Amino acid sequence: MGILHDENTIGKNAFRGCKNLTEVYVQSRTKIKIGKGAFQNCANLKKIRVDSYGVKRIDVGSKAFKGVNNIYVSWDNGDRAKNFAKAIKKSGAKKVTYRYDNLDKRVK
Repeated sequence: MGILHDENTIGKNAFRGCKNLTEVYVQSRTKIKIGKGAFQNCANLKKIRVDSYGVKRIDVGSKAFKGVNNIYVSWDNGDRAKNFAKAIKKSGAKKVTYRYDNLDKRVK
């Protein structure tokens, strides 16, 4: 999936239970919003890649990543990757890793 808009929204329960989804690619200029339960129980989702430096706001709904066991956040902007990774962890993912200062880091 790849869409470029000023604001990119992935709706509530959009991919819930999608067993074949392994990677998501998101582009946005200003805001990313991931709805409640959007990727819940997508057990094979391993990577979410964001392509944007201009994003100023990231909203991740409750349980958006519940049931995702191990996911890697790839974003050119390290500070944003860290914040996004923390939001993904808070929304239910068990293990979240992101890249910051050329090092892979895990959210605790």
